[in-house]
This record gives sequence, C-alpha cells and structure tokens, in this order.
Amino acid sequence: MSDASNRADRYRELAEGCRRLAAIGFSAETRNHFLRMAEHYSTLAEAEEPGAPPVEGHPAEFDHT
Repeated sequence: MSDASNRADRYRELAEGCRRLAAIGFSAETRNHFLRMAEHYSTLAEAEEPGAPPVEGHPAEFDHT
C-alpha cells in the first residue's frame, strides 16, 4: 500500500472518530467543532487520492526540493 493510500485511510479513520465524538452529545459548540474536524480530515483523505487537486496547506502541495 502506498504512503498516500495509508494517509488517506488514516484521515478517514480520524474523520470517523470525530463524527462519533460529535454524536455523543456534547454542547452544540463542541459537536460543531468535531464535525468541522471530520470535514477537514475527509477533505485531506480525498486529496490523497490519485489525480485529486491539491488542498491549500496540505503537505503534498509544497515543493520539497
């Protein structure tokens, strides 16, 4: 499995964890925070897919040369 695929899987796991925490029933502010984090991790997972456009601030966007 490639590094990008491993990162995508990890981001998906983190997104799911955030969704589970949001569903527990914290305050509305905390739920919204976890849902925003889940959305961010989902976006990062999508960015790791082959041919995906770069995500602003994502490490793959930077030239490491």
